[in-house]
Amino acid sequence: LAHAPVVSKCSQCDAQHVACSSRSGAKRRHCHLAELSCRFAGPLPRSARMKGRTRNGKRERLALVFGDSWADGPETWPQWWAAKEFPAVYAYAMGGSTSQDLIAQAALCAHNWQNNFFPESTLAIIHTGGNDLQHALGCGGVFGPVYAFLLALIQTLFWCALRLITAPCYLCCKRRWAGELVNCLSRPIVCMSMRNGVSASFTPDLMINNIHSLMEELNTFHGIRIFVVAGLPVTPCLPLMQHLLSQWQPQCIHSLANAVVRLWVRCGVDLQAAMCDMFQRTHPECRVLFFDEAEAIERLVQNNLEHATEGGSTSCKIWQDFLHLSDHGHRLLAEEFAQLWNTWEPQEDLQE
Repeated sequence: LAHAPVVSKCSQCDAQHVACSSRSGAKRRHCHLAELSCRFAGPLPRSARMKGRTRNGKRERLALVFGDSWADGPETWPQWWAAKEFPAVYAYAMGGSTSQDLIAQAALCAHNWQNNFFPESTLAIIHTGGNDLQHALGCGGVFGPVYAFLLALIQTLFWCALRLITAPCYLCCKRRWAGELVNCLSRPIVCMSMRNGVSASFTPDLMINNIHSLMEELNTFHGIRIFVVAGLPVTPCLPLMQHLLSQWQPQCIHSLANAVVRLWVRCGVDLQAAMCDMFQRTHPECRVLFFDEAEAIERLVQNNLEHATEGGSTSCKIWQDFLHLSDHGHRLLAEEFAQLWNTWEPQEDLQE
């Protein structure tokens, strides 16, 4: 988020769109977010212009949503949950976005708010990363996925070794030393995981750096102190993963591949959670709630199968396609997150 926002004229609607130049300065993300900026054209409502004021003696409460298709639309779990908890919800998430598009989404948000301060009880919800993995899967022809897999395998094995060594520390003080150490040593992997300006690795380093930069930006320039970060929804029960894992035969190879995927998922979750913990320590005024989305989805799928078995009926449709939850699945996931939110102490600061 160190790049200055660029306001350009849209040839389609003559609206002023905010784009952000890429790190090299040669590429701009105007086209990808043109539709998004059209949604927010025009004056903001009164609540969006308030500067930490109160209404009827109560603090103004606001939620901002950033990310990809899993957070784009009122039926997605972040917006579905936020609409029940907050009087005003502003969503800048857009389907197809990668973690690098968080830069443009934040610039668009700042532009639409015209640099006004957000209310003190503003919550920022961040959900991204799935499209980074898809780009890595389709990048570089035949050898691209192999290269991405090798990087992820090296990092996962390194994380496993550190996790075993630091296990006593985790049990004692609950500090994720393995995740923190891998994050600190991830710069070389970030350099190797970029190809043509997009992710070319299954490692979450680039995504974690982009989320951290977004949180820094929102806190430093807009005073936002409460964040929700959702982990990657990648799990062996994802239909796409089931399809890919089904290609591994015989059964012993299939079981091994399934175990490797689960280990890789746990590695990514630990790295993201470690980043959130580190952000809280370096920003004592901030609170970050990490939502392990993969684990929550696995619980939903298991509960759905058990319910169908016990009731003798067909299971409810949780998935819309290979990569996305159905509306029903999003509502179930919103309920899972609500349980976590209600047991989180800092959420009391956002209550009216």
